[in-house]
Amino acid sequence: MNFTFRQIRYFVAVADSFSVSRAAAELHISQSAVTSAIRELETELGAALFERNPRGVTLTAQGHQFLLHARRILGAMTEAGQSLKAVAQQDQGQLTIGVTTLVAGYYLSEAIGRFRRAFPAVRIEVKEDEQPFLEHQIVNGEVDVGILMTNRTIRQEAFDTELLTRSPLRLWLAANHPLCAESTLSLKALGDEPMISLTADQLDQIIGAGLRRYGISPRTVLGPPPGGGGGGPVGRPPRGGPGGGVLVRAPARGAGRGGARGARPTPASSGSAWARANQG
Repeated sequence: MNFTFRQIRYFVAVADSFSVSRAAAELHISQSAVTSAIRELETELGAALFERNPRGVTLTAQGHQFLLHARRILGAMTEAGQSLKAVAQQDQGQLTIGVTTLVAGYYLSEAIGRFRRAFPAVRIEVKEDEQPFLEHQIVNGEVDVGILMTNRTIRQEAFDTELLTRSPLRLWLAANHPLCAESTLSLKALGDEPMISLTADQLDQIIGAGLRRYGISPRTVLGPPPGGGGGGPVGRPPRGGPGGGVLVRAPARGAGRGGARGARPTPASSGSAWARANQG
């Protein structure tokens, strides 16, 4: 069937007023428009909805039955419109997002772009800091949600999290490095190897802490200047040569070329984190 919302609205108005003329006056349209809409609706349904008489109109048996459905349709349309207005009013305000340097460089711009297209009325403020400080700000309500490495939160019991992505970590070696001959490598095999750390971000801290947990003290021969800083994400693996060593990083675009080998990846989880509702 192919009747319209306008026809249903006109039908209900006539049924409630028992008169085409009174319905037309309430709808602020001409009687002929109401009469035409009712006639088209009856033709589409294949049933007479009204009986005409000198004092107006009365519903037929089919008309009474259809009126029940018509009221439900109008009610559903009204409810749908009200719910959309309520959602539009809710999707306003400010969202404060906390990010670490690592996550900001890899994921943030694309995610914010999608969010702004979906919620254009929400103003976004981004705070960039080290993960321990961000966790503190999330718990205190200074940050609404953090995008960080969720498997490395210090107070895991304080957060609800949702996984966004898993990034593989690789051990990069120069193509002529002796360890390239091994099919598998243990962390112990890295104990005497010089390490290359090109940025002072959380990933390097996590890698160093992981090695120390197995009794390995990373020996860094190339790293960021004192006080932090350094470059952005590594663009390609090391090539060896003077000062060459091993590099543990997330693979960037173009990684795997240029005469270097990467060991089997280990994933690092990045996701969103927010304070649990029961935290005081």
